[in-house]
Amino acid sequence: MNTRKKEIFSKNLKYYMKLKGKSRKDIEDDTGIPYNSIRDYEKGYCYAKSSKIKAIAECLGVSIPMLTEEHDIDDSLHIVDDTEESKLLLNIKNIIYNSEDSKLLYKCLSELSKLDKQKLKYILTTIDMIK
Repeated sequence: MNTRKKEIFSKNLKYYMKLKGKSRKDIEDDTGIPYNSIRDYEKGYCYAKSSKIKAIAECLGVSIPMLTEEHDIDDSLHIVDDTEESKLLLNIKNIIYNSEDSKLLYKCLSELSKLDKQKLKYILTTIDMIK
């Protein structure tokens, strides 16, 4: 198997797992793919079969090319989902990459990605008032 393909899949899988707040166990539960296989994909040890890539993509709510093709992650987020929530998540992601306290920010990102639009709008309004 092409090493570069494994690296790309690994990078994209790790990124979208963090973005969507999904653990290996979550993906295992949702797809039936064994935990150890997901770990191996994430670490770049092996490349998944197309049926497993499709299942993982559905679980993460992304397209198959978002997992398998090299691309600028920032641009791909808007291709997958061009909503206000995605824009907020992208802004938070940028903060995470420039912060020393990334664990707390990752947790916040994960929780925000689970909110419905009304709750998210309330949070954004509150933040605007604080600024």
